[in-house]
Amino acid sequence: MFPSAPFPPNQWITLDFAVREEDSFGTVGPGPNWQFRSQVRGSYLLIANVLFQDNGAPLDFSLRVQRNDVFEDAVQDYDAPSAQLVWVAPLEVTDTLRVQVRNNNGNFLMARNGGPPPSVIVIQGVGVRP
Repeated sequence: MFPSAPFPPNQWITLDFAVREEDSFGTVGPGPNWQFRSQVRGSYLLIANVLFQDNGAPLDFSLRVQRNDVFEDAVQDYDAPSAQLVWVAPLEVTDTLRVQVRNNNGNFLMARNGGPPPSVIVIQGVGVRP
């Protein structure tokens, strides 16, 4: 799901939410360039819950949303081993979304794979425009 090595400092890394429990329209492309591709024009709700290993060192990281090749203003900073990013916006057909993380202080930042609970992402259409 995430890199097996610690996240490098001060670099934005696309999170790979590789395990899909449900992808009703084939909209998710897994891997290092993980992305969601909209199939229907409308408003979408993205919720990403991310867990990191707590090794006792101070954590300082950021999460952001990338729509197509534009970084949205939804950058959030965190200092705990868990984080939630919520974002709502209208998407056009074939718009893409990614969630990215940045290790801000260089301390050991390692994603926690598995669970319970696991790191998860939910993307849901909340309204369709004509």
